[in-house]
Amino acid sequence: MSKEKAEEEAAKPVRAVVKPVKKVPAAKPMRRAAMPVKEMPKEASPRTVKGKIAAIHKAAAGIYSGARSLQSDATKQMKENMEAVVAMQTDVKGKIKAIQEATAKIHSGVRAIQAGIREQMKENQEAVAAMQSGINEQMKENQAYVRDFYG
Repeated sequence: MSKEKAEEEAAKPVRAVVKPVKKVPAAKPMRRAAMPVKEMPKEASPRTVKGKIAAIHKAAAGIYSGARSLQSDATKQMKENMEAVVAMQTDVKGKIKAIQEATAKIHSGVRAIQAGIREQMKENQEAVAAMQSGINEQMKENQAYVRDFYG
């Protein structure tokens, strides 16, 4: 082959031809007697795969147990906090009501005192007016007496 033909052959894509595979009937699986699962030894060596699996299972069980414990503790704490909040709200509402009642009593007492003061001022003004009129009358009598006596 010449160089040119070789280059042409190399430039052409070649399809791969796949030969069909001969079908072989699948072997039927043989039934085996069930084997009991071997239990993990309580103390497995940490160097073996079974020992490492046992250690991981033990650690995971500890983590799950701790998580459940934390969750139940958090739930208990949340319930206790809610009860404390409700008790605190009730106590605060009671104190607010007591303060409002005390304030209302103080205001009614202040109003009564103010009414008493106004009444006393009115009486005092009337007394001053009566005294003033008495003094004016007395002065007129004195002036009349002095005029009559001196002349």
